[in-house]
Amino acid sequence: MMKIYYPIIVTLLCIFLLNMANAEIVTDGSVGAVNTLSADAQNNYQIDASLGTQNGGNLFHSFTSFNVETGHSANFTGSSTVSNIIARVTGTGGSLIEGNLNSQIAGANLWLINKNGITFGDNATVNIDGAFYASTADSLTFTDGTFFNSDGSSVLSAAEPAAFGFISETSSISAGDAQVTVADGTSASFVASQISLRNTVVDAREGSINLVSVGANGGDVYVLGNDLDASSLTSLGTIDFHKAALNVSGDRQGRVVLKANNIEIDTNESDYIISFVSVAPDLLAQGDVLNKPCEAPVFGGQEKLSFFANTLGGNRS
Repeated sequence: MMKIYYPIIVTLLCIFLLNMANAEIVTDGSVGAVNTLSADAQNNYQIDASLGTQNGGNLFHSFTSFNVETGHSANFTGSSTVSNIIARVTGTGGSLIEGNLNSQIAGANLWLINKNGITFGDNATVNIDGAFYASTADSLTFTDGTFFNSDGSSVLSAAEPAAFGFISETSSISAGDAQVTVADGTSASFVASQISLRNTVVDAREGSINLVSVGANGGDVYVLGNDLDASSLTSLGTIDFHKAALNVSGDRQGRVVLKANNIEIDTNESDYIISFVSVAPDLLAQGDVLNKPCEAPVFGGQEKLSFFANTLGGNRS
């Protein structure tokens, strides 16, 4: 009698379904036609303006799923009049970026929003010739008061993005051995309920790197140029670092800001949380309580590292 190994069958089925999901970039039809993208001969997914809708300087895209597998690239393209590429995911699955995420619109900012979570895998690279914002927010608010919501409802505004809105706690942003690079003098920002960076390199030379962990009460995180204002939040989450390198070095002052209820940092390794900050371990002690921001000038006084947290936790060697 033939034996059926159900656990093996179930495992293989799960792997198959996961691989199928990870290979998909599918538009949802809310700002353009429904389309399942196919990679070209060079393994590129070309996401051009015809797949979305442009209003003023904002180019809107909306996806049922957005995943980029290893060895593939997702390339956003469009007119030189585009200032902001605003991409949301309205489906129920998180986004897994294991390949390359690029913008080929000079100077345009990329906003990637998926309330179900965003993961940058060990092979992921992000290259944006502008600023990059990744968030698990429920909505993106504009300066005219309109919203681009994660549930698919929206007004396609020509105004500038103004705030990330969280109704309550959402999902996490995590990154492995990935690299995120933005244009000099701009910003790289991660806004989610939980943030985890492990062996991740974020490069925003002479600009800002912002990590904001939003707690269960939700609230709004405002966009102020290269910076984020999270002062209205009544609860915060956790940021977790393991050998992450955050680089804002250069001739002009850069800034790294971390805001969370708890910041966990692995300081046992030779590479500390910020690649150019040799003094970082001296700022940390297990269970440190910060009743106000801890700000320290580093790298000749040009760059600044700011912790906004109730507690700092770490392993001291």
